[in-house]
Amino acid sequence: KFVLNSGVLIAGILIFSSLASAEQLKTFKNQELRYSIKYPADCQVKTLGRAIVFIFPDIDKKTGFSENINIAVGSLTPPVPGLEEFFSKAKGNLTLGGSGVKILEEKKDKLGGVDAYRIIYTSKQKKTDFKLLQVISIYKNEAYVVTYTALPEQSSRNLSRVNSIIKSLKFTD
Repeated sequence: KFVLNSGVLIAGILIFSSLASAEQLKTFKNQELRYSIKYPADCQVKTLGRAIVFIFPDIDKKTGFSENINIAVGSLTPPVPGLEEFFSKAKGNLTLGGSGVKILEEKKDKLGGVDAYRIIYTSKQKKTDFKLLQVISIYKNEAYVVTYTALPEQSSRNLSRVNSIIKSLKFTD
């Protein structure tokens, strides 16, 4: 049994967002949740419980949306599911509620050197289409979900930069 709703965790945090063109990186460290990650210095950082949102400065004039990367961490209760089981349930929850989710790609990956799954999908929220990239992993009984959220037309222009940020995540003990 999961302590948190994996569908909510997977859906990402669509309220916040953005993508920066800054060259300088800062390091964000979360001692309690045991990770660090490098992010662009011009990002705004918000904490929402066990989630951290890195909001990039560019704002879409039409929608008011900014691209973002968020990291959500949820505790798993014993017996802790395997990564495949957790990913399968989380992916299944994406399509609940008829939110127009279309899965574009899924594959095995790494997050902080730990086995993970990567999924790319589109979703419609309040008449706006979004493209999301998520990397999902389990580390020491915690589910880590890193989500990049963008408008579909913005998503590919910053993909290599976003991948570099995600790859910078390191688990700490």
